[in-house]
Order: sequence, then structure tokens, then C-alpha cells
Amino acid sequence: HGRRVPSSSVIFAITVDLSEKSLRPFARISEFSAFKDEEEVILGVGSLFRIQSIKLLSGTDDVHVVHCRM
Repeated sequence: HGRRVPSSSVIFAITVDLSEKSLRPFARISEFSAFKDEEEVILGVGSLFRIQSIKLLSGTDDVHVVHCRM
């Protein structure tokens, strides 16, 4: 019966340069996605990301967007 820890939601927005030769394997899955206007991929295990920024999602007080580059 420990204390309840405050939490918030996080969205990761990842920019991937598909022309980069050193990318680990990935799969494009946009055609299977419910979000047809997004370019979705499955990234390889061990993929590394550089955090560009962390911002509060406009109109919310508990949803953060982490913008990353691969």
C-alpha cells in the first residue's frame, strides 16, 4: 500500500533519415497503420536516439512530447 507516484503520458516523435547508411534494419508499416497520414516504421533492436527537445503538448497539462533524431 505504497504512495501513489504522479505520472504523465509521453509521446515520442522520432525523425529518421532513411538515407543514412548506418541505420539498423527497420520495416515500413505505414500501409498497415490506422494512421494513414503518418509514416510508421518498426525500428531495429538497439537503435539509438538523440533527444532534441521535450515539450508539453499544447492544450494539455500532463502529456509530454519527446522529439528525437535517429
